[in-house]
Amino acid sequence: MEGGETQKIIKEGKAEILVLEKNVFYNPVQEFNRDLSVAVLSLIAKEKHENFTAIKTETVKINPSDQAGVKHENGITILEALSATGLRSIRYAKEVPYVRQIIANDISAKAVESIKRNIQHNKIEDLVTPSHEDATMVMYQNRKTRFDAVDLDPYGCPSIFLDGAVQCLDNGGLLLVTATDMAVLAGNSPETCFVKYGAVSLKSKACHEIIGGPIWLGPLHDQPFVRELIDSIETMNLTTSKRLIGVLNVVTEELDTPLYYVLDRLMSIVRCDTPSMVKFRSGLLNAGYNVSFSHAHRLSIKTDAPAEVIWDVVRAWEKIHPAKREKLGKESPALAILTTESTKEISFDLHSEANPESRRMHMQRFQVNPTVNWGPGARSTTIIDLSEKTSKRARNQNKHKKKFEETSPSGSPPLKQQKSNV
Repeated sequence: MEGGETQKIIKEGKAEILVLEKNVFYNPVQEFNRDLSVAVLSLIAKEKHENFTAIKTETVKINPSDQAGVKHENGITILEALSATGLRSIRYAKEVPYVRQIIANDISAKAVESIKRNIQHNKIEDLVTPSHEDATMVMYQNRKTRFDAVDLDPYGCPSIFLDGAVQCLDNGGLLLVTATDMAVLAGNSPETCFVKYGAVSLKSKACHEIIGGPIWLGPLHDQPFVRELIDSIETMNLTTSKRLIGVLNVVTEELDTPLYYVLDRLMSIVRCDTPSMVKFRSGLLNAGYNVSFSHAHRLSIKTDAPAEVIWDVVRAWEKIHPAKREKLGKESPALAILTTESTKEISFDLHSEANPESRRMHMQRFQVNPTVNWGPGARSTTIIDLSEKTSKRARNQNKHKKKFEETSPSGSPPLKQQKSNV
């Protein structure tokens, strides 16, 4: 490579990506996200193929092969609007059956060169077409031809791309959207959230399900499709299939009621020991209400019980495991909750439905930190000033110390050292 640059190969699924070690944006944690996209697209493509075959069998010759990586003239079309290295597009081409065409687009010329190299390396030139254009322009230019699926995976907020995506999506098409600015969505920056999403986010324990309103009151999931998806994943060779099946099983168990409580947060309000999840769920079930987990939180309590019954369960548990009421202020919310008369008799006897099947089967239902100090990856540098030899993060390391050393008299030790020597 020119300039001493080294190149390595990243393998994910059936794709191989050629990358420059110093200039790649690859987040291995997002393999779960990409595996899910592959699984959903595969199921959609198969269903569309079966429907097309049933209608057109007498007039159109159908390729009987369902092998991925083969171009199907009557297959689906996919747009990956923000492609970067082209990883998603290449995985779709090599793992999703019944595909006619995939467009891998990026606004960065350097990224498009990388996409071209990766397409050639994976030998899928007949399936994937590189595109160098602004994402919204590509989508608006295809409002007439339209795509069966549009994939949006930006670094940060996807909202600016949604209008174009919807307009270039065919009727009954699939929109895959990834948002990587969870801190904004979870209430850390309400003003920023309003600018980007037109809603004010609230910092609450149910932040993964609500941007402050309006609240979605209809069904959250298409349960028959989710069950089909589980069945199809069990036959696929995906790295994260165990977690996919675990999460989707939680989804099949999840109630279609909005929002959820978090168990440890509920008990911390009244300064009381936290019961086991099975005990708390039994209290609600024995009182005649439904309860489930939310796929968004491992300690979630999603229920159709009214708030007063939730506090009845909390009060009933506190009677068995008393809080130190003498430490609660006379005007504290905790004392007000604990001294309020209960409306229901609560029993913590084990209920048969308190431990859901996904938990009994020890499924991998929630994300575990894959590495120490795990967090979001750094933004890609492909559209940043390439004359910079070091990243912004590296340049800012010890910046306050550097500033002090630059302004201090020549040869004088740092202030902390001077004080320690006195």
